[in-house]
Amino acid sequence: MRIHAIQTGTVAIKQRQVHGTGQGLRRRLNTVLDHVWTDPLPIYVWVIEHPEGIIVFDTGETARATEPGYFPWWHPYYRLVVRAWVRPEEEVGP
Repeated sequence: MRIHAIQTGTVAIKQRQVHGTGQGLRRRLNTVLDHVWTDPLPIYVWVIEHPEGIIVFDTGETARATEPGYFPWWHPYYRLVVRAWVRPEEEVGP
């Protein structure tokens, strides 16, 4: 059995999402209000080669995530806490 990590773009998140500060609601609020972004981090797809076949686990992100309107406009996480960069050729595909 073999396991492969295939990169499907990058994402930047707030530093406080990586190193949480506070607990509960305070922790979430600290993350949203943080002004410091991480450097771009890889988005991975995990592929397992198993004797019974190929298993794809966590299919990464779609290039549509970079289009306005893909994520719900009302959800603060997608507007304030995450920035994704995925090109169509980086997707795993259907």
